[in-house]
Amino acid sequence: MLLPGASRLARLVGTVRETADNRRWDTLCGLLSTGQRAVLGSLLTVEPVARVSELDRLRRGPVRISGPQMQWALERAGEITDLGMGEADVSGIPTWRLAELSRYGVEGKASLSQAARRLPAPGHAAGPRGLPDVPRGR
Repeated sequence: MLLPGASRLARLVGTVRETADNRRWDTLCGLLSTGQRAVLGSLLTVEPVARVSELDRLRRGPVRISGPQMQWALERAGEITDLGMGEADVSGIPTWRLAELSRYGVEGKASLSQAARRLPAPGHAAGPRGLPDVPRGR
């Protein structure tokens, strides 16, 4: 039996991963209300006087360990909580996948913004889809 070459196999695996990621984003987007989508969209805008988006500002944690930095971190956590994203029912998504998406959101910059821009426009009915159980191995 003749097996495909390494580069062809790598492309195939990349395609499957991208498809799974797109389904994951579609599922999460389907769980959001119109208001939550609008809030996420507003986080991506960069004000003319600012150098970074609101999302990047919220993602940045404290640099030093000090009282003022801890207070700032708690205020930041309050701002994040006030966004209302915790109201989405993600019980149908495995915990490890949510943790993976969280890491992706903290580490990624441009990729996260591009994925978030794919959020359906308000009024667009994006129904949640089931996610295939793809092994986590890399």
